[in-house]
Amino acid sequence: PNSALGGSITVNQPIVINAPNASAQTVGQIRALMPSLIAENRRVVETVIQQAMARRGGRIAA
Repeated sequence: PNSALGGSITVNQPIVINAPNASAQTVGQIRALMPSLIAENRRVVETVIQQAMARRGGRIAA
């Protein structure tokens, strides 16, 4: 949960890795990086939303 936004950011669809020419090792490395990539994306989205809310006096809607 993200208390700053009063909710949470979740990934609600599977991530498909389409890399037919990649080796199994490379695909495994990509899969291993996914959790940290998702977490970093969540932090970026949270920051953007917080900045937008601050500019609009705490409201997301215009």
